[in-house]
Amino acid sequence: MFRSGTIPMATNDFSAYEHFLCSLSSLLEISIEIKGLTGDTLVSTLGICCKQKGVELHKCREVHWNFCKEVIRLRKTLTRSCRHGLMMVGVPLPGAVGMAGVMLAYFPLGSHRTAGEIVGFLEEIGSLITGRIVSEIEIDSLAQELSVRYEELNLIYDTGKKLGEIGKADRTIHFIVEKTLETFDTEMALASIPGKELLDVIALDPETTLIHPQDTDRMALIDRVLLQRVTFADVDPPHVVIDDVSRDPDFGRKFPDPFSLLVVPVKISGNVVGYLGIGHADPECLFSTGDVRLLSSLAEQISIIATNDELYQNLKDFLLNVIQTLVSSIEAKDSYTKGHSERVRNLSLMIAEALGFSPEEKEILSWAALLHDIGKLGVPEGILTKPGKLTEEEKIIVRDHPERGYRILLPIEQLRESLAGIRFHHEHLDGSGYPLGLKGEEIPLHARIIGVSDTYDAMTSRRSYRDKLADDVTLKELVRVKGTQLDPELVDLFVGMMKDASPKVPVASGEVLQD
Repeated sequence: MFRSGTIPMATNDFSAYEHFLCSLSSLLEISIEIKGLTGDTLVSTLGICCKQKGVELHKCREVHWNFCKEVIRLRKTLTRSCRHGLMMVGVPLPGAVGMAGVMLAYFPLGSHRTAGEIVGFLEEIGSLITGRIVSEIEIDSLAQELSVRYEELNLIYDTGKKLGEIGKADRTIHFIVEKTLETFDTEMALASIPGKELLDVIALDPETTLIHPQDTDRMALIDRVLLQRVTFADVDPPHVVIDDVSRDPDFGRKFPDPFSLLVVPVKISGNVVGYLGIGHADPECLFSTGDVRLLSSLAEQISIIATNDELYQNLKDFLLNVIQTLVSSIEAKDSYTKGHSERVRNLSLMIAEALGFSPEEKEILSWAALLHDIGKLGVPEGILTKPGKLTEEEKIIVRDHPERGYRILLPIEQLRESLAGIRFHHEHLDGSGYPLGLKGEEIPLHARIIGVSDTYDAMTSRRSYRDKLADDVTLKELVRVKGTQLDPELVDLFVGMMKDASPKVPVASGEVLQD
């Protein structure tokens, strides 16, 4: 039997986000730190800092701490300039109870970054971090409360584990609906968040259930009526019970068969956006207070999932914009590289589609292909645009770009699974490639795919020392080097797709830097 107090409570631990904040600090050229309510530094990144010494440095630190205390007192985002040439931004971080700390950013006055941009960025990152921490604390508290009921505890534990799968909201919500159906032993469980186009209906017997997932007319009616009722429910916890839909004034004409419903709201930022419900085909089956409490707990988890998914998508969009800026920076160094990374990504995803990759695998490959040349940020422009043959010293510099790209992106946790494709896309099957001289299947599949796409685009794009090659010539060259440089199965697949495509697979003409 589960005993109360055996589950450790989560704490306001920000250390897990240090690598993430360090990488963003480096990319954005700002310094970020998180301070506790007593002035202790919880997370600090290397970056821009005050250069003053001695007494001046002591006074400057006092100014920073006084600024931090003002953010804590007012509980709102503030900006202020430091007399030593830094702009300071402070964002309060809420905890499970009261405030957890303050996120601070420093950057030089006159920087290309504006205070407004940094404020918006920090508030979004702060919400993501504290949302996750508060969510963990709330889940642990919920498990304590339900410790006396084994089935409920097991359900909360299983669904709680799913909260870590950010970016997979629909799949996680489906898991919760499935578990809800099992635990409550009902004929139907459903969850709906209309604004996010999330709908999940599971029934034990589709012939006797209230609705079918594809029954759009009746689903629209249910969404409209239930959202209105749970929004204005005046009980605590908020919930709606419909003893028999066939006798309900809103549902009777559309639902002639007896069916009872218990529905609780799903909220985001305090606003009702959807609902979670269970249904019985037997209207005589009554819902208990425990049913309301547990269903409300599950609805809170769906709320957390939906909120985290929204924050994750916002952060993902932000990272994508940063990364696209980095890719543009590479291509800006050499007019021959415009569009190369995007084309390599498109070609790689074409191969992935033919191989039956899952959406998750495609996303990992997509990032790797888009960023495969990020290490060329450190290659001098004169080498990238050199019209003649490279010297041995210049070749060494160019061949270091996969390893350099790997080191640049290593601190970014979200890109961790894409690093192998970036690091090893210039390895050859016969071991003659770089940086490690891997052979055969020692080379990760993603890297082998990018190798084919990169080679094709390099040959079909104009370079500083030659015009682009015709498609048929390029495909013959790919066949010639398969088994030595490129994966033979991938080459055969790619060549077949390029020859059979009708209309011809569009590969935008453009220029590519020297590989």
